[in-house]
Amino acid sequence: MKNISILFLGFVLTGLASSAQTNDSLVYVVDNVLVSDDPDQGDEIFETDISDVRVISNKDTLKMFGYEQYKSVAFIFTKEFRKRPDSIHDIPPTTLLKEIESTWYFEKTKYTGPVIDYYYSGNKKSEGYIRNGKMTGIHRIYYQNGKIKVESHYIDGTENGESREYFSDGSLSEKGVLAYGKKQGTWESFYPNGQLKERAWYRNGHDKDTSTVYYSTGKIQLKTILGKRGTGPDPISEKKYTLLFDGTKSYVEGNSRAALRACNKALELDSNFSDAYAVRGLWKYYDDKYDEAIADFDKALRLEPYSEEALAYRALSRIKRFQESDDRPKNRSSENAATIKKKDSSLMPAEEKDKVCADLQKAIFLGDDSKKTYEALVEFCGTKLFRQ
Repeated sequence: MKNISILFLGFVLTGLASSAQTNDSLVYVVDNVLVSDDPDQGDEIFETDISDVRVISNKDTLKMFGYEQYKSVAFIFTKEFRKRPDSIHDIPPTTLLKEIESTWYFEKTKYTGPVIDYYYSGNKKSEGYIRNGKMTGIHRIYYQNGKIKVESHYIDGTENGESREYFSDGSLSEKGVLAYGKKQGTWESFYPNGQLKERAWYRNGHDKDTSTVYYSTGKIQLKTILGKRGTGPDPISEKKYTLLFDGTKSYVEGNSRAALRACNKALELDSNFSDAYAVRGLWKYYDDKYDEAIADFDKALRLEPYSEEALAYRALSRIKRFQESDDRPKNRSSENAATIKKKDSSLMPAEEKDKVCADLQKAIFLGDDSKKTYEALVEFCGTKLFRQ
């Protein structure tokens, strides 16, 4: 019991899958499900989630539970699991089924009945219904806080009908219709303030036929007409995005001067071009010019407060500025520049840390699920802030 407690002092259930691959190590079973794969990023289990733990090494007992191939098993039960009625316990998660060619089987028989998946915390992750091996009806995916993340409709194993996505506070993020798994007709996405972000038209399940992208203020950012009715965006938009693309290409090729010239020309065409400030800030971040990067991200976010990339990299720029010393190595690759060093985050001034955590949490709320953003949040703000 003591060892299990120490395990969860780290708050995150990680690295357990490898132990389940051998027969001479302690393996873990959470709420009657064997941990056979490394948990997804952000699928936390906190010590406060746990109701009880039982470690079994007796061969006969392990055989009775079907784990005779292992020397010892730690059975971990969450508080949420203990609160569920037996009728819910009887509903299997998809991890206990087997999917073969898009058909779900339970003990070699096509499964019919409800399915519920859970996070390692014990909170509900998804639920749906399978008929004769095929997902059918409404399928919902949830955030850890219980809010719906995705709601979609299935017919005979394929998404058909209206689909909706939500932010973790319950506000609508995207809606549209799927026909045999492909987007069809009008699709709309939204900012957290309810403002329309994009309205696009999909024809016959192919790429967008038309698209209008908006800033969160309601101002049109980009309008594109494709297919037989046109060739692309309006001339000014096409020019400024071409310049930004060319600048990015130049930067990747090592020509920073040409990249900045292209970006500045795009800003001459549109001084409110938030994407240009965000991209220029990204280049400066990789060039270790953190103060200049933060200044560009500030400009980008004044024009578009919901730019998740600008939010994430403004936070990372502040972290790097805090971590870097004057005697740092000169010729570092951009890959190394993006790596968050392990230093004592408690030394960062509280006001600066508050800014970092606010930006990271907002970026994740908007959909940033990158490893570097998550690791920075864990290091500087604590894992619990990631659960949403």
